[in-house]
Amino acid sequence: MLKKLRRRLAKLGPALLYLLGKTWRIRTEGELPAGTAVVVFWHGDMLPVWKHFAHTQSMAVISLSRDGSLLADLVGRWGFETARGSSSKGGGEVLAAMVQTLRAGRR
Repeated sequence: MLKKLRRRLAKLGPALLYLLGKTWRIRTEGELPAGTAVVVFWHGDMLPVWKHFAHTQSMAVISLSRDGSLLADLVGRWGFETARGSSSKGGGEVLAAMVQTLRAGRR
């Protein structure tokens, strides 16, 4: 019973965060890179940063965890390509995907 409820909530989470993101007004200070760049941020700031770069042919690096799957769904709705992995699992594949994305002129 709890497993089914958890699965349903997990499916609703990205949709609710997507709707919440539609209400945000994001303000930046300073200049942002005009071309291809790597953007780094703290975990606590990730949702507004991803929302800011939504639909800009960007790539998001997301862990292979269950929580990472929820985030991958959300940023997928925002038009991101995702590379899944971390320093301990799949790091080489993530690095290769990032290099390929940057060489293709995407963010």
